[in-house]
Amino acid sequence: MTNSTHRSHFLALTLGAAALSAVTLNGGNAAGAVDASKFIKRGTLTCDVAAGVGFVVGSSKALTCSFDVKGEKSPHRYSGKISKLGLDVGFTGEGKVVWGVYADPKTKLKGKLAGSYSGLSAEVTAGLGLGAKALVGTQQEIALQPLKLDGQTGLNLAVGIASVTLAIAK
Repeated sequence: MTNSTHRSHFLALTLGAAALSAVTLNGGNAAGAVDASKFIKRGTLTCDVAAGVGFVVGSSKALTCSFDVKGEKSPHRYSGKISKLGLDVGFTGEGKVVWGVYADPKTKLKGKLAGSYSGLSAEVTAGLGLGAKALVGTQQEIALQPLKLDGQTGLNLAVGIASVTLAIAK
């Protein structure tokens, strides 16, 4: 690799690390308006993320998800998409992301994850990459906190607002 290539990779990693730090310090919540004091962890949402290409101002990728609820035998299945608005340049292979699902203990969860979630997002990929997306539902009844940072392959830098839309899988 040339010095220019090394500098480009270093710059991408530095920007990505700074963006990831900003998301982590802010808790991933752009609005900061959710009172999560009554929320408890109710399960995990594991999503396979399709490969994709960033188009400078955003991207959209398909999701196939399984929601494992604490105390239930069979998972709830969802499909949907994850979209980003902001800087998103490059390409990524398929990936996986695991979120902790937090909600009020009284909230009935059957089909309840269907809907939209949004929050801050940051990821950097140079070969193997990391990212974080902490998201809050539009009704502010459910929050998704990253448990396992998504490992993906490719060459990509993305910083901005992420939104996830989920529907009950057919």
